[in-house]
Amino acid sequence: MAELIAVILLLWPRFAALGALLGLGVMSGAILSHPTKLGIVVQDNGGTLFFLALITIFCCVVVVYLRRDTLFALLAGVARK
Repeated sequence: MAELIAVILLLWPRFAALGALLGLGVMSGAILSHPTKLGIVVQDNGGTLFFLALITIFCCVVVVYLRRDTLFALLAGVARK
């Protein structure tokens, strides 16, 4: 459910940075659970899910960086209220 919310926010330009932050959180959990609980290779997938999570977290970092001005404006608006 959190991934779906992140995707919806990413598709909405005003909230893309928030979606990327949510994606960072979700993918951080996925990346941490692979080496600690699941293993890099799960059900003989060759580590595909782990590497897709790494690619996704990289893309989320790029979106947060590119939309940092929007993110700061959103956070400043929330801080004023």
